[in-house]
Amino acid sequence: MSFWSGWFRPKEQKYGSIDLFREIYGGRVSRAGVTVNWKTALEVSTVLSCCKVIGEGIAQVPWKLFLDDGTDIRKAQSLHPLYHVLYRRPNRWQTSFEFRETIAFHASLMGNAYVFVGRVGTAREVRELVPLEPQLMTVKNDNGKLIYKYSPLDGPSVEFDARDIWHIRGPSWNGYAGMDAISLLREAVSLAIASESAHSELHRGGSRSSG
Repeated sequence: MSFWSGWFRPKEQKYGSIDLFREIYGGRVSRAGVTVNWKTALEVSTVLSCCKVIGEGIAQVPWKLFLDDGTDIRKAQSLHPLYHVLYRRPNRWQTSFEFRETIAFHASLMGNAYVFVGRVGTAREVRELVPLEPQLMTVKNDNGKLIYKYSPLDGPSVEFDARDIWHIRGPSWNGYAGMDAISLLREAVSLAIASESAHSELHRGGSRSSG
């Protein structure tokens, strides 16, 4: 069964408040007066270039399933149901390259990448891997049991058990959630945004100061 079926109910919503936008996307105003979140950070050429190097480096490596039988010879398991999911088509709209590039961007910018693991049948075979937007996910540690709550903008919130989520976390302070890289680097990123904006304004005026 597809991840989106059953609970996903698209509906039109309008967000007219910049404060609500910042709350949803995790943006915070820096000392330079610039709102910094994953979206504004990607507009900085250095941030985008670094993420592309990481994402494409991870995505271009063949992602095959091998059998470890204790010997030095690796045997690709092309008949295993998971082989096609990993190597060719993790979900209905992404190739393996696109999928890995997406989760690499998520992990690099947000410190966490979340993937819904779609299983079917009594054997619980993995049939699809769906990347979830990390800024819409919250993780709760309930006495050692991790609960994932996903709150899409155009649908109701839904909670998942840890077995249904593949969680790729970066360096972590509490052990179960990666630290938000953009928040930690907010001042450096905001300075780059402000500098690029100032230079753009200067060149638009023919490199002449308005004063």
